[in-house]
Amino acid sequence: MYIISNKQGQAIAKLSNNILFDLEMNEVIGIVIGNCFFGSTGEIVGKIFNDTVYLTKGDIIGKLALDGQFKNKSLKKEHMVKAWTILSCIKDHTIPWIKESKRWDNRSLTECLGVRR
Repeated sequence: MYIISNKQGQAIAKLSNNILFDLEMNEVIGIVIGNCFFGSTGEIVGKIFNDTVYLTKGDIIGKLALDGQFKNKSLKKEHMVKAWTILSCIKDHTIPWIKESKRWDNRSLTECLGVRR
């Protein structure tokens, strides 16, 4: 499992079994296929490379780090259903080349993924 941290270095999400989870609410907020990540409605939001989470426009939205304390747990059915719903909404898996920048986006990861609370 991996932890995603924001600009301030606070853990905000986790990536486990190609599913993005919000740490605060422990709910599915997106999925990862290859190195591309998709939001709650199946739209492509960005890519993960060089341990950095980039939006399609190249701005940084998070940093990725391996969680050394991880203990493998089975996924809840509700998490699998939500992840499958996102996966079934994906119509296009292609993404233009992302020119990485050192700029951080001002929005939260959940906001970029289209999560509504």
